[in-house]
Amino acid sequence: MALTTVTLSKYSNPLKCFSREHRSKLQANFAKPGNPGAKFKNQSEKLIKCINLPKAARDELSIGEDGVMPGFSEHSSPQKEAHTDEEEEADQQNRLESERRRKDQRMLRELYGEGKYYLIPSFLRTLMYLKKQKKEFAISFRTFGNELDTVIHEFNSFCNGEHPCFNGRNSTPLVKFDGTKASKDYRIRENAQRATIYRSGEGINETIMVTGKHNRVSKIMDLNYIDGDGDNQVLRDHLDIFQTIIETFKKCGSMAF
Repeated sequence: MALTTVTLSKYSNPLKCFSREHRSKLQANFAKPGNPGAKFKNQSEKLIKCINLPKAARDELSIGEDGVMPGFSEHSSPQKEAHTDEEEEADQQNRLESERRRKDQRMLRELYGEGKYYLIPSFLRTLMYLKKQKKEFAISFRTFGNELDTVIHEFNSFCNGEHPCFNGRNSTPLVKFDGTKASKDYRIRENAQRATIYRSGEGINETIMVTGKHNRVSKIMDLNYIDGDGDNQVLRDHLDIFQTIIETFKKCGSMAF
């Protein structure tokens, strides 16, 4: 009797009709008892253990023994009514700062809410090794879902020396890729560093790249409506696309697609 191998890819493919959350849950349970990948349970547990945050980072993020980060309040504290222009300006700054903190907290929960790395540690340590060896390199993130903002947030916090595992606190190394000390700034902050690729066919001239923060459209003809937009640039010539990517890498060192 021939054995049939069920890979995670084959297991996941028929599930595309389900919601993303439901697919994620099924994939997370793939190697658990009673599921098709149960025979890989030991290997799965070893891999999961490798992406657990170290104790120092878990303590800083107040992650409990259950591996869960505590919740936080989404509500703002009541503001006093402003009577002068100075007080109104101060209130506005306080509101913006409060919103920034809440956004950071939401992102921290999304990134580390289960006590695990989001970007795998071997990738971050590879960047540290390349920097130590004084190697020239560029970084290209390629995603196929909606996680790009989350990836950029963790990567930029790593570059800023604010990542909980690389911030110099609690015996962790301090790592920076922010352009200080005559080093290259790899942070993803400019519109030109974000791009979306479209292909209308297999030919090299059937590729379109849209730079800037952009929600993917379902029909390529809809790209005509964003031509000339100040926040986005639509490139239709393959040589222009190539040159833009090369120039961006030279200037910034990183891009996200």
